[in-house]
Amino acid sequence: MLPFTSEELVQSLKESLAAHHLICTGFYFDNVVLHLAISLSRMHSGKTMVDDSASETLSADQPAYQVASDILLRFGDQMGLIPSNAEIGYAAWAIFANSSRAHVVGSGPSEPEQLNDNDMRLAYQVVRPLEVAYDLEPFDDEFIIRLSSHLHGMIRRLKSSMRVRNPLLEKTKVGYPLVYDMAVHLAGGIQHEVGLPVNEEEIAFLAFHIGGYYESKRMDRNFVTCVFCYVPYQNLHHDFIDYFNSAFKGRAALIETCELPVSNVIEKQCDVVFTQTDVAAPRAMAVVKVGPMLSDQNKAIISRAVEEAYRMKRGRRAVSLLQRYLRRDLYRRNHPASDRNELIWDIVNDCRQKGLCDDNLYQAICDREEISSTAFGNQVAVPHSATPCSNQPFLYIVLNERPVRWGEQKVNIALLIGTTEEERSSFRTVFENLLEVLSNPINASRLIGTQTYDEFVGMLVEMIMNGESKDRFW
Repeated sequence: MLPFTSEELVQSLKESLAAHHLICTGFYFDNVVLHLAISLSRMHSGKTMVDDSASETLSADQPAYQVASDILLRFGDQMGLIPSNAEIGYAAWAIFANSSRAHVVGSGPSEPEQLNDNDMRLAYQVVRPLEVAYDLEPFDDEFIIRLSSHLHGMIRRLKSSMRVRNPLLEKTKVGYPLVYDMAVHLAGGIQHEVGLPVNEEEIAFLAFHIGGYYESKRMDRNFVTCVFCYVPYQNLHHDFIDYFNSAFKGRAALIETCELPVSNVIEKQCDVVFTQTDVAAPRAMAVVKVGPMLSDQNKAIISRAVEEAYRMKRGRRAVSLLQRYLRRDLYRRNHPASDRNELIWDIVNDCRQKGLCDDNLYQAICDREEISSTAFGNQVAVPHSATPCSNQPFLYIVLNERPVRWGEQKVNIALLIGTTEEERSSFRTVFENLLEVLSNPINASRLIGTQTYDEFVGMLVEMIMNGESKDRFW
């Protein structure tokens, strides 16, 4: 039992980091605490490190080394022990790899170590292919700067073999598969540029950057357009307008408001018409009657109408794009394969014979699997290449009653997606909707139980159309 509490260790670390003008927060801070606790435990048990090679990589005047020395000497003194140079060096590397220099007021610009031209150059090199691969709007300069700063610390961690535990890894992979897939693509570019493998914890951190950016920046292609027809009495309609603009920002908008009676609703192009009386509108529009006052009941009606319109619009678009990928001859049930590599090889070979791709697709898919498995739980895998390399878009369906080994997981449904340069945008939509449906274990089990191609596709389409809408990212 160590003669001090974790709270004392945490507080001492915070004070020492501040004194030496270092920033270390969140998971990175937790990682440093863990490494310090391990060092102190080794000292307390008499198994301290004696190889001091680690200390040679950081000089004693480095802030990270000074923090490590402060902490180990302070708590070592409580135990009546003196830390070895190896222990200080090891702890110093943990701090160096998980912190950045703070800007000191009056000291001029932050040190170049925190952000330099190489960091910016690397960020641009890996982000631009990501934009092309997923048909994304260009990331802004603020994102590049933030990513550059993150890459600087990440590469230091990778070079020093410091692994930051990310407790949100599995939730990120399963809950936000498209964002995670983008992060995998980013990680692949980083690996290529710096020659260092990027682990899944770091990939999840990259996903946080991408997801956070799109949460605030991206316009939703399934944005719901609405018209409000009202009776101009006591300005009550302003309550509706204010509530709507506040409650559905980023998801729906009032493109027009008009006083009743109105005769030209039929000419307005929108998804939902909210009206206080009956109006004539095309069947393609949803017409929702609301009361003159904004009661809780009216709010519930408005919310349900917007969510239903959003779900239907998104589902119709996804199903329409999915039709481009589906082919009856790309369906196999109970296909024998010993593992994922054999299954992927068989699928790609069949596609090659059908003229859908060439031999390069197999290696491209394996390269993507090598970075991070495309099996995300629920007995489902969606293998694909990081960049388009097919002659035609396709979705190959393999459904097995007996699971296939897929790395550390077992898979009953494998949906291999092939896409082309021209279908980047549709791939993103199809991929996201497939994983959103299949991330539900009940949906996955129902699909595994289907017996034919028509039954599988029919159920999949129904699930996409009827699935609950949810925030796309965080």
